[in-house]
Amino acid sequence: MNMYKLIPDANHYNSVHWRVDDLRMAYALNESFLTARPLAPTWQPVEVVESPQGKEEGLLLGDVTGVYTTVPAFNECAVDALGDLLRAHGELLPLIHPERKYYAYNVTSIVDALDEEASEVMYGQSHDYFLMIHQHVFRPEALEGACIFRLPKMLRNAWPYVTEDFRQRVLDAELTGFKFHPVGTNQ
Repeated sequence: MNMYKLIPDANHYNSVHWRVDDLRMAYALNESFLTARPLAPTWQPVEVVESPQGKEEGLLLGDVTGVYTTVPAFNECAVDALGDLLRAHGELLPLIHPERKYYAYNVTSIVDALDEEASEVMYGQSHDYFLMIHQHVFRPEALEGACIFRLPKMLRNAWPYVTEDFRQRVLDAELTGFKFHPVGTNQ
């Protein structure tokens, strides 16, 4: 099975930004999505606005976009098509947008599926987290039932890994804004 890193297509679609007066608040919002802890119990919808630079370039919002570059956000079309998969592996948190309904996506499914010995990994100083993964090799038994997840040693990156089944569902629904970066296969 092929595996992918899900990243919004920022070259062809616009992104959104938190509409907050204090940059520390924007930073704190971004950071909260990097923990994999549930946010729904205390979540208050946050206003987002389109990136002015993307607007100037004539870029439209896709069915998936990014809040800055760290938080995935899905619109109603994407939630209608993928909601069962998304809810099974994370939280859809309402955002306030002037024209469309968007939901920030907090991935709470953490799967220890990377075969570290077979993969090419650059570790952090303490060896308890990955700085970078040059070549991914996943253990198939660890991926049973997973379709969208993050790795435990790479929580600082909110963009999830997805399976071929997830990618195919996006393609079948003809959703826009998705970019699937191939990262490896199961051994």
